Amino acid sequence: MKWLLISMALNLQVTYPDQKVCMTALEQVKTQDMAAICIPAGEDKIETQMNSVFTNFLGLVKELQKMELENSKENGTN
Repeated sequence: MKWLLISMALNLQVTYPDQKVCMTALEQVKTQDMAAICIPAGEDKIETQMNSVFTNFLGLVKELQKMELENSKENGTN
């Protein structure tokens, strides 16, 4: 899960790959802004939607290739 470091004073909203990295950054930011916190960033909906689109597209391409192969076998062409 990705983690988000939020600091109100700096309007800092940076995403880190895990909690350990976020906490390391938080230690540095806390010297400037005691209100800074690390929280789970949640699911990235755009990334999830893009993955879904590509997965669906790949499935379509495979289905079209399968249909083309079946059609060429029926017609006796290569």
